[in-house]
Amino acid sequence: KSGAKEIRISEKFEQLVLLKWKERKRSAHKLWIDMKAKGYNVAERQIQKIYKKHGLKMNRRARPSQIKFVKYEWPKPNMLWHTDWTQCPFTGKQLIAFIDDHSRYIVHAEFFNNATTENTLLAFEAAIKKHGKPSHILTDNGTQFTPARGEIGPFTRWCEEREIKHILGRVHHPQTNGKIERWFGTYKMEYDERFNCLNDFVKFYNDERIHQGINYLR
Repeated sequence: KSGAKEIRISEKFEQLVLLKWKERKRSAHKLWIDMKAKGYNVAERQIQKIYKKHGLKMNRRARPSQIKFVKYEWPKPNMLWHTDWTQCPFTGKQLIAFIDDHSRYIVHAEFFNNATTENTLLAFEAAIKKHGKPSHILTDNGTQFTPARGEIGPFTRWCEEREIKHILGRVHHPQTNGKIERWFGTYKMEYDERFNCLNDFVKFYNDERIHQGINYLR
């Protein structure tokens, strides 16, 4: 038979991969990077074979190939934060989070019963107390952030009083605020029984999980 000879996967290594998956669900590529750093000289393809054999896969949304994404990144931390709201599938509550554009660091995340402007400002103030204020804050056009195009709402006025530039994303263009949207997706996909609360997951995300957007650094 032509081609390279099939490499037999060690049963011990296969069990190790399954154990790693049980400890932390992640893509074969991220597991390969982590294991390579620990001295395992195994091709990523072998890990992919184990994933396929056991039906291990991350639930990713289909993304049309014709859509092109332009990556951007502000040069320093606290130059720009992204924020938005989503409904938590585990608690049913409204979740707001703030992510630093440069470092992908989750500055703050918090649950509320309602996604209101008042609660947005409470969470924003808590985030600033933890890590200082950003120069800019990027949001979508939700009513929590702006009443309507051309009008200055309480959120924008609150920012202006603190010399924070409020940037509104394009209407019907969620990619503008994609970093926080991606974090929400990660939270909904990776939060499981390992974590006792939201803060546990935020700590894991900030301190342990490697990030594709910053060259697989922690």
